[in-house]
Amino acid sequence: MRGKDTEFDGELGDTEGIQSVEKALVVLDAMAERSGRYPVSLAELTRRTGFHRSSVTRYVISLVRAGYVQVDQTTQRYQLGPKVLRLAQQFVRQSDAVSRARHHLIRLRDSTGETAFFNLLVGEQRVVVAQEESLAGLRRSMEVGLASPLYFGAASKAILAFAEPSLIDQVLSRPLAPAGPGAATDPGEIRRQLEIIRQTGYAIGQNEIVEGAAAVCAPIFDHHSKVIGSIGIAGPTIRLSPEQRLEFAVIVKAEARSLSGELGYTEQD
Repeated sequence: MRGKDTEFDGELGDTEGIQSVEKALVVLDAMAERSGRYPVSLAELTRRTGFHRSSVTRYVISLVRAGYVQVDQTTQRYQLGPKVLRLAQQFVRQSDAVSRARHHLIRLRDSTGETAFFNLLVGEQRVVVAQEESLAGLRRSMEVGLASPLYFGAASKAILAFAEPSLIDQVLSRPLAPAGPGAATDPGEIRRQLEIIRQTGYAIGQNEIVEGAAAVCAPIFDHHSKVIGSIGIAGPTIRLSPEQRLEFAVIVKAEARSLSGELGYTEQD
């Protein structure tokens, strides 16, 4: 990923930003995409950002000093630090959607027995912002804060299907990296899947992110009738049979409709 210009509305429109700060945040964002799974090296950060290695080194040193990045002195690999968690917690506390989603997640978990999770659309990615884990011994657990592309996984495609056409085109115009064995990477096939999701109002996925896991998700809309995220359930395929997924889709859609209504969305005829 490379840094890119960002447009601001209002009083920030004509204000020039600080390039070094923006580049440091690009490095932090690249680390966030990968370090949730494993710590990253300077070489990988250099490759992902497109910056010179010496520049990446300076940005990482500053982020470590500030507490936003941690370094493993043995492996010399880097991961997000405790201050990132503090910022994330503050975001969750301030987010009306996240706070309102909590009781819907609990109801979904209790009615299906599976892990329920809530996602928000952030730029061109889907970010897990809350979950209520299944009480079963064998369960699917989500990583809160993890960002994922919009072209694979039920939670992502439930969002992308109802996004602006320009966002869909933007996402599908780029090379699509392979994900799980059940995920499509052909733009034409993904567009066909998105059309089905628009018709049914929910997305079902199997083996798209983790082999042996399935999910059922539905979109969340705000008071402007804009899709802002998705809510759903996920679990092992040995429990989530095709018939069970269809049954749970009705429950997921009902909770999604209820949460959207709480956020001011009025369903159109």
